[in-house]
Amino acid sequence: MNLFWLILTIVVTRIPSLLIPFWTKDEGYWWILGDSVARGGVLYQSAVDNKPAIFIFFYALAIKCFGSFAMLALHAWVMLGQVLMVSLIYLMVKKALSEKAALVSAACFVALQAGFIAQETLAANSENLMMPWVMLALFVFSRSQSTLSFLIVGLCCGIAFHVRQTAGILLPMFLVLMLLEDFTHLGRSLGRFVLLCFGFLAVSAAVGLYFMKLGAFPEFWFWNVTINQSYIAEPLRFSVIVWEGFWKTATAFLMGFYPWILMCVGLWQWKRGIKRAPLFYAFFGAMLALVFVGFRFSHHYYVQLFPAIALLAGFSVFRLEDNFSHQKWLQPRRLALCLLFPVFVFQMEAWYRVIQEKNGGQRPAIREVAQWLKKSALPGDSLFLWGYYPEIYSFAGLPNASRHVETHYLTGQIRDSIEDRGFVSVKEKLWQDLWQDFEAHPPTWIVDTSFQPVSGRSLHPLTKYPDMLAYVHRYYTPVATVQGSHVYRRIQP
Repeated sequence: MNLFWLILTIVVTRIPSLLIPFWTKDEGYWWILGDSVARGGVLYQSAVDNKPAIFIFFYALAIKCFGSFAMLALHAWVMLGQVLMVSLIYLMVKKALSEKAALVSAACFVALQAGFIAQETLAANSENLMMPWVMLALFVFSRSQSTLSFLIVGLCCGIAFHVRQTAGILLPMFLVLMLLEDFTHLGRSLGRFVLLCFGFLAVSAAVGLYFMKLGAFPEFWFWNVTINQSYIAEPLRFSVIVWEGFWKTATAFLMGFYPWILMCVGLWQWKRGIKRAPLFYAFFGAMLALVFVGFRFSHHYYVQLFPAIALLAGFSVFRLEDNFSHQKWLQPRRLALCLLFPVFVFQMEAWYRVIQEKNGGQRPAIREVAQWLKKSALPGDSLFLWGYYPEIYSFAGLPNASRHVETHYLTGQIRDSIEDRGFVSVKEKLWQDLWQDFEAHPPTWIVDTSFQPVSGRSLHPLTKYPDMLAYVHRYYTPVATVQGSHVYRRIQP
């Protein structure tokens, strides 16, 4: 086993991601946001979401460059990110520990990311697009102490932050590591941290200046700060925290139990650590914080832990090899069996999903509604979707007529387990924005899919929103019902 075969495994296990355009409903949501920007719109004005700018720009760039193959390009980019990560893990552990530890560490990462829930590890979500930048920052920090290296670390952290804002936790992590490594020279450590922060703030300044130039800085601030404050403050029931936290954590553990066991042994060996061990421990703690931040458990959060687990697994192997060379459970054949089993099982899940999609998809209503619209729409038509399943925009080839892509902001529902309580303080403003959009550019088509619940979210039919219902009845006529979704066309004046 060497690094080449591990990289090949990464590529092979991700082939299914190149065969399905959307692995999660969120990808369709981000696609239409990116499509709006690619068509010349301004993020946070013509398309709104609380995701950071660089994350959406990845989608916009892919759509601009690759058109209908944009999702394939994004999934290929995620694949390259995984190749980069496994290579960096191998190089870090090889330098700090040993060749064998490096191979085991890299193999553990491959097993974890290739053996987890397929739709979470194959999707172009913010975690998968953020983590390569996080690992690049960690790698540069571990290899060099030059002025340029700290600037590069800061730049990588800044990019990661504007892909997923929780990456901001890397700043205090690096500060702690600097103080621990050179506590006797406090001034030098703080000076290096200032350089790191300079690189971080340079990215934030560039993003802020970009939106200032477009005249959209107030909207950028609203959706990146104001809305996210409401999101963070939104409470979850204690039963939800306990239940979702338990079974999702248990699922993540069972899917890669062997690396987790190795990691636990590595944690147990902390007193016998070596020079670079604190880096591995601090990184694991930071990634653990990212998973549990806000106690809003989602499966895709756990992919942030995988490189940290792999690094500690490598450290564990190094300690065991050094002191307990007779350990049979570290023999290559047994190691390969334990690591390949979860990969095989969950690759079956991925290919089963591919077969389902080729046979009509898990949700045939999405494609049928989209195909109906594609046949009936004229050039220049636009669509507003009331409900969920934003993949309809992509499959129908129609632009969004509103800055709102899904209705969960308008209805106040922002989480699977939060019903009608999110964003209460800003709902009035969001509805005013919607009416402004409709007045300036009324949608040609309105499709109501709200009867179909998604991920446990409750239904939000038009009958619960009298103003919206009255608008539809006044200006639109029902023209079709496709798989239960109601299609309305605007009445020509």
